Amino acid sequence: MVTIWKDTRSSYLQFWRSVFERRAPRSLSAVEAATGEAGVRQGNVVYEVSDELLAALTAAYEEAATGQLAWSDDLKFAQQAGVAVDVRLFDGQRFQTGVADVDDENGFVSLYRPQHFDDTTTRVRIRLDDITSLTVTDIQWGPIQ
Repeated sequence: MVTIWKDTRSSYLQFWRSVFERRAPRSLSAVEAATGEAGVRQGNVVYEVSDELLAALTAAYEEAATGQLAWSDDLKFAQQAGVAVDVRLFDGQRFQTGVADVDDENGFVSLYRPQHFDDTTTRVRIRLDDITSLTVTDIQWGPIQ
């Protein structure tokens, strides 16, 4: 996410946006706000490190360290509420689907298409670590009775 550099004249942070997007997507907006105009781009640097930026980076690293749990609460909420989630994966795949099961212990989520809820061939099992973004929608997505 960040490389810390120190040379003879200064020290600075170099940001790696793709790592934030993959490992700490929920924290990215706070880090961007704390960096000001510089933002978080691939390889850009920041020379002024505020307490706000340090706090945002701490939260981002905590999210990255427990990445699979970052999505767990939202996925479980969507499952219980019977609403769809919009899921993006690190490899570029995107799903708008229902949540069949969240397996925190093994780090997986099972997603499904509601019209075929009982048909296991319409389910996909995804590693929680592979999720780069998740949005819980208000679209009712329960199984058809």
